[in-house]
Amino acid sequence: LTLGQGVCGADSDVYEVRMRSTATSLNGTPALATPAGALKTQLTHVVYTRDLAGVTKIFINGIEKASGDAGGDLSNWDGAFQLGLANELSGDRPWLGEFYLVAVFDRALPEADIFQNYAAGPSPTGEINATVFSMHALAGPVSLYATPNAMGDALSAAQLWDGVPGSSPVLVDATIGVQLVDGLGDPVVGFPAASITVMAQNGGWVSCAASPLIADGPTDATGTTTISGVLVAGGSSAPGELLQVSIADPSLNTTSYPGGMAGLEYFVNSADLTGDLGVDLSDVTVFAGTFESGAYDFALDFHRDGVINLSDVVRLGVGLGAECDTLAGSVVVLEQPDAGAVEEEIALVEKSAPRARLTMGIAPNPFNPMTEIRFSLPDGGPVKLSIFDTRGQLLATLLNGELGAGEHRVVWKGTDGSGRAVASGVYFSMLQAGGGMLLEKMVLVR
Repeated sequence: LTLGQGVCGADSDVYEVRMRSTATSLNGTPALATPAGALKTQLTHVVYTRDLAGVTKIFINGIEKASGDAGGDLSNWDGAFQLGLANELSGDRPWLGEFYLVAVFDRALPEADIFQNYAAGPSPTGEINATVFSMHALAGPVSLYATPNAMGDALSAAQLWDGVPGSSPVLVDATIGVQLVDGLGDPVVGFPAASITVMAQNGGWVSCAASPLIADGPTDATGTTTISGVLVAGGSSAPGELLQVSIADPSLNTTSYPGGMAGLEYFVNSADLTGDLGVDLSDVTVFAGTFESGAYDFALDFHRDGVINLSDVVRLGVGLGAECDTLAGSVVVLEQPDAGAVEEEIALVEKSAPRARLTMGIAPNPFNPMTEIRFSLPDGGPVKLSIFDTRGQLLATLLNGELGAGEHRVVWKGTDGSGRAVASGVYFSMLQAGGGMLLEKMVLVR
């Protein structure tokens, strides 16, 4: 078996693999080679597989680049052959470059495993550059509305409102596109969906922990993915506060938006429908008269106590309770004063002294065959600890119940919900507790 650079007398920018079988020459020909241009002078993840049926494949950076049919079997292999790296054993054909890791498996790795192993490695140039854009030509600024009934709208069918009381919202496709490339401009393939999230520029709006707004899937062969999930908010963005995409990776170098701005001109309104950073009776009026065609049984009396007052404002303000416990701290509830009276500001969330935070750590990491997930809860209550793969698919729920405040530890043995061992690769631990969410990356190396 030989993995080489270039083909003698032909292309020099290809990978060629020769594997001896009873259907090839003793030199392993005919060989399998990648298309011209596949070999580049940069850190590269190269995988060659041959299955029991004789089907051979070459993967470059997680993507299949060549396939063939070797046929035959390996009964003509010579057990006295040695393993030689970076050169022929004769010493006259040196490999031009460096090896960082070489692994030999006793099976043909499936594409999903190869994809995960590649994603676990570093960017070829040690950096990632992100470009964020609207998938559809929406004339900005775009004011999106997340319904304060804990249901929300998908970005692919979001409600756009012009801010004028009495005008009806229209449905728009506000799907966000994200493309990741390395320092050489090559696509970053297989970047995990759970590491691409959305929030407002200054934190006035964040997606709810129970329903995080993340990418639809890992980046494809062009380094691109989309974000079209449900728009459920924990607050509302301040006037002029742009929507930003967060890439959770230390290799991130730059993130660029259309027009050189600091984010997309997407503004999120939840309870603050008038966009004045206050939730008051004017917002209650706008909500009841504009959205859902005014079809609320109790009109403006959201608290259902027979009167329209500040209690209705509070009820509207915390209408996202099924998904988010509170609005963001930048939004306050304002009591509507009588003429000539001094306006009184009533904070929706009472300010408190610094307190313990939700934390999570994983050790060892990388690991084999098991690791320990340690976390600290500032308060007792419902806790959920889940494991996801790089495609954002739930693999296992390690914990879903009540725990007290303080330190806790849970062991993950590298298995899915059915107890089956998962493949080597990148996985994510998601901790949800007290209205907060933490996400940690971990690498399983078998």
